[in-house]
Amino acid sequence: MWIVDTVDGQLIPDTVRAFLVRPKRQDLVGLGITVVGINPIKALVYAAVINGVVAVPLILLILLMSSNRAIMGRYVNRRWVNVIGWCTFMAMGVAALTTILTWRP
Repeated sequence: MWIVDTVDGQLIPDTVRAFLVRPKRQDLVGLGITVVGINPIKALVYAAVINGVVAVPLILLILLMSSNRAIMGRYVNRRWVNVIGWCTFMAMGVAALTTILTWRP
């Protein structure tokens, strides 16, 4: 189904509405964060730290599953992919552990 865009009168698909509405909601959330008094830069740092810590067990799960022949069948990881994956896991683990041990909010 087609709807008429209220901004410039163009016809756009109904499924595009989410892509037009979502940025407006995100702007309102960002404005709300600023009005409430949360420092947006600190919020970005906290979000990055949380993502870095959560990534470690997720990488471990992905490595274990993708190198398991019973799960992946003939699409199991090759040796060089596992080496790169385990190096990434160790580097992320060290970075997350270092971040947690030296964290000063």
